[in-house]
Amino acid sequence: MRALHTSILALDAPKIFETKALLTAIGSTAGSLALFSSMKPFPSLSLEEREARIKGLGSSSIETKRKVFIGLKRLIMGLAMSYVSPEGHNEYWESVQYEGPPSNDSKKEREHIEKISST
Repeated sequence: MRALHTSILALDAPKIFETKALLTAIGSTAGSLALFSSMKPFPSLSLEEREARIKGLGSSSIETKRKVFIGLKRLIMGLAMSYVSPEGHNEYWESVQYEGPPSNDSKKEREHIEKISST
C-alpha cells in the first residue's frame, strides 16, 4: 500500500484528485453501479469478478470508462514493474525479457568507457 500511496502522490494535483476520487468511487455501491453496472461494491467481488469488471472497462463503448481502465492499467503496471524485492529481483521482469537495472559496477564501467571514448 505504501508504494501505491507514493505513486499517487507523485502525480500532479488534478491527477491525484481524480485517482483518489476513482478509488473511493470503486469502493462504494454508487461507484460500482456507475462504473460496472453492479450494486455490489468492487472490494466485495471475487477476484474473478473484479478482473472481469476491470477488463470490461477497457472494452467499454463509453470513452470515460476506457480512460478509467487506462489510468488503472498505468498505475498497476507501473507499480508491478517497478517493485524490487530485497534481493533486487522482480518476478515480472522475466516475462518482458528485462534483465533488471545495471549494477553499480556496470554503471561505473559504462561511464569509464564513455569518458575514454570522448577523449
